Amino acid sequence: MASSKNLTTNNTQNFILKGFNSIQIGLYMLLGVYVINASILGFIADSNPLGMLSIEIIESICMFMVVLVGFFSMFAVFFSSRRAARKAGVAVWNAASKKQFGLYALAVILGMFLLSLAKKHRSKLCHSFLFGVSRTSNGVV
Repeated sequence: MASSKNLTTNNTQNFILKGFNSIQIGLYMLLGVYVINASILGFIADSNPLGMLSIEIIESICMFMVVLVGFFSMFAVFFSSRRAARKAGVAVWNAASKKQFGLYALAVILGMFLLSLAKKHRSKLCHSFLFGVSRTSNGVV
């Protein structure tokens, strides 16, 4: 970073998905889905040690994998964009890039909040979604 102090200004967005970067993110997603699938199938099987875990732990593993894939994808986009910007001799962080990163960070935080909210109220949400009615406080529909 010390070698490229004379960077020019750039008015375009620097975070793009193309080439090896998109393949890398696709592999992250496939590996995440594989781990989630293996943990769910291991929970269902009787001979697998994951069958001894509670459903809350399996949910936490799945949530952790979703967050991990999101962070790895975000880091892959950032580091490839930084490399491309250095080759072009432009600054990575400009107004458009900061706005795009802020919107992405807001979407990630909102998604994590909604996932935790859905996890907390899953029985009420599933029942009303599947059957179209809500439960009352005494359990009568």
